[in-house]
Amino acid sequence: MALISTPGAADANSYVDYAEANVYLTTERLYSDAWTAVTQAKGETALIWATSLLDANMTWEGTNRTLSQSLRFPRTGLFDRDGNNILNDIIPANLKTATADLALFLLRSDRTAIPSIIEKGLKSVRADVVSIEVDHLRKPDLIPLTIIASLADLGYPSGASGGGVPVIRT
Repeated sequence: MALISTPGAADANSYVDYAEANVYLTTERLYSDAWTAVTQAKGETALIWATSLLDANMTWEGTNRTLSQSLRFPRTGLFDRDGNNILNDIIPANLKTATADLALFLLRSDRTAIPSIIEKGLKSVRADVVSIEVDHLRKPDLIPLTIIASLADLGYPSGASGGGVPVIRT
């Protein structure tokens, strides 16, 4: 599938194009080896997946600019952290970098795989006789808390008031 990042396009599938994500991840971001190790095609797939996860798991402020756009941005009625109006024909810079950061995170490990004991969350460990209890209620983490925090002026995790998006606690 070809990556399309035109704001408001009916066939858009990413908030950031490959070239822009590549510049950010290779010159402005540390620990991006997982990004530089993959082909452009795999990087584009990660950007498309990251966009899809953000749209599915975030409640965005404002409203869609048009009925025909395929993604939930661009939006109207948005303000940045300083109270300035965000133009309704662009993808905000923090959403572009968050999408690239999430794509990098997704390339590091398969977030859809059955979680390991560590990812499930240890509920208790007893040292006298080794006993490990896994927290079966914990879900696999999808979106790191640092990414969610970077998007605070644009929205919040869906269901944040009760349940919601599993996040990485950093």
